Amino acid sequence: ESVNSSLTLCLDNREDELFLRRLKQRCEDDNVPFVERDLPAGDYLFLDQSGVQERILPVVIERKSWSDLADSCLGKGRAAQRLECVKIGSHSNECGGNCQLDKMKRCGSKILFIVEGERCLG
Repeated sequence: ESVNSSLTLCLDNREDELFLRRLKQRCEDDNVPFVERDLPAGDYLFLDQSGVQERILPVVIERKSWSDLADSCLGKGRAAQRLECVKIGSHSNECGGNCQLDKMKRCGSKILFIVEGERCLG
């Protein structure tokens, strides 16, 4: 029996192939319902399928590497623009409003980051 039959984890099918395969196996092992889709923003989200029409919950999960995060904080290249896009109250349009994080922010979702990999020191 599934943990909560009305909630489904939605996985971006463009995610890293090995990671996606391991995540799907873990979902199956733990009876967590999941689907794969081409997501317009984020790596994962949750669907509420309890009603007649499917509803996307207002939380988007994005995986980041430590080096991506460090580049953002140090203001390097496109990563700096992405960081500016998600700052609370920011009206930056450096990305032209087309970056993935800006799309997530515009849809009113909360953005959660999973930071993974070896931590970088510089």
